[in-house]
Amino acid sequence: MAASTGTRNHADGGLGGMDHPIPTEYYIEVFAGCNLRCPLCYAGRRQLRRTSNVLSLADFTRIHDNIRPYAKSIVLTMWGEPTLNPDLLGMIRLVAEREPACLTTVATNASALTREDAWAICRSGLTNLLISLDGHDQESYARYRVGGNFQRVLDFLRHCAEAKAAMGSPINLVAQCLQMAHTIHKRNEIAALAALPGVSFSFKSLYVTSFPEEAERFVAPGVEVQRRSYQECASLRDVLSVHSDGNVVPCCLFPNKPEKFDLGNILETPVEELVRLPDRLRMRALLASGFGPVNDCRLNCGEPTRSLFPAPAQPEETQPVKVEARAVFDADPPELLAGETRPREPYRLPPSYLGELLRDGVTPIRAISDVAIRDLLPYLCGPGTLYELGAGSDYYRRMAPAGQRYVLTNISPGAELRLDMTALDLPDGSADAFFSAFALEHILDHRKAFSEMHRALKPGGRMLAVVPFLYYYHGAPDDYVRFTTSYMRELLAGMRVRRLFGLGTRALLVAEMFHEKPFTEQNSPPPLRLLYRLFATFCTATYVARPRWDKVFPSAVVALAEKPV
Repeated sequence: MAASTGTRNHADGGLGGMDHPIPTEYYIEVFAGCNLRCPLCYAGRRQLRRTSNVLSLADFTRIHDNIRPYAKSIVLTMWGEPTLNPDLLGMIRLVAEREPACLTTVATNASALTREDAWAICRSGLTNLLISLDGHDQESYARYRVGGNFQRVLDFLRHCAEAKAAMGSPINLVAQCLQMAHTIHKRNEIAALAALPGVSFSFKSLYVTSFPEEAERFVAPGVEVQRRSYQECASLRDVLSVHSDGNVVPCCLFPNKPEKFDLGNILETPVEELVRLPDRLRMRALLASGFGPVNDCRLNCGEPTRSLFPAPAQPEETQPVKVEARAVFDADPPELLAGETRPREPYRLPPSYLGELLRDGVTPIRAISDVAIRDLLPYLCGPGTLYELGAGSDYYRRMAPAGQRYVLTNISPGAELRLDMTALDLPDGSADAFFSAFALEHILDHRKAFSEMHRALKPGGRMLAVVPFLYYYHGAPDDYVRFTTSYMRELLAGMRVRRLFGLGTRALLVAEMFHEKPFTEQNSPPPLRLLYRLFATFCTATYVARPRWDKVFPSAVVALAEKPV
């Protein structure tokens, strides 16, 4: 993408001293709708949400006034078919007359365009015209370009070549074919159809953004699809992407405005201010640290270009070693029908916690819960992403294996990823693993939270929840509920329960009960505080999980479950 060389307000600043150059490349959507129904496109699936689907020439003029000092490239295509906007040629001519050095680009399915359209476009001053040619005949073309007319596209391509030659137009004509299962073996045949004077051919990698149930029909096994890693993404720094209603979005792959980040509206805000908005800088910081700020980022990108559906290995080839999560509970009974289970090995407190207990740096049940979490958290880890729900800090992330993709989520603005546990902004069946520790008691509609986790988990995905029962009130936010093992089993209905047990003894319960005042207040008598700390340390250090005690006196309940495949 073009480098940014904005001159106004180009000083360092913003979030953490982050720079905010003014982009030179702009994606401006002129029409949010389409005459085709391509299966992997939000426009084709009629899933675009705009306050206005058509950008008027007057509004485009206002936008160009805003960006004119900086724009070196303007792409008049995002979602939808731009040629359905009757003002498209006027927009192209406006830029060409005002700023002849500014590049303009339009991509079209061309399925409804005529010879007159071809000549008008070639004389408009447009720099680049990309024409979709995704097949070698009507049957193959219509597999993806549903509702399109293959012959009309070929005719329009020929008319464009004739018009370019006749008027000596400098327009760059590109016939573009997507690399799909039904085109990959017909490349030469399709290229031959596009072999016209003044026309170049592009065999473009498919950018799979979502709709995995459809993608497998079109992605050719073993053929790479475009998926940029978060750290590689420069869209929020070097590019400004605008929908037809003026709303700025993180990049051209966003079909709709992100709900939790406000990037402004270019019809209302100068571009110099848009690049400084806190949400734009915050999204940039999250991407730079390797996290996808919103669901569309995670759908579109998050890893390097790769093969989405690997080609079957040849018999003589050695299969690559696949990184897996911890062993899949092969030693477990197939069902847990009644009662509580206990850890496979008794939990004992590591000596490193003794100092923290003596300093009152951790409560007894939190210390024992940490041991359980360290034991079970690896079951959630592997090549996918682990989401910690209701995270207050990165305390538990340090327990995950090195290199694990681990995202801290919370409803508060300061979280790495803002997620509401009762309305997870994640697609159905998309999440690898969820983890939550001492957070679900703060959720009033906790049944909805469990339902959302079940919905968002992919088949085989796992969740680990640690929740309080006989535990002191710890508000801010408020506590609403306490959990028993029986209640947890009900909340996990539909999941395969792998572990479900309580943590606690009579002694731990007493120690936890007296954790609060008057025994831990700084103005309490020092001997009293010391007595409590010695008692709490002894109770915790000598703790051994026992089924009878853990069932009757659990301070906390631990549940590990898996969504059935």
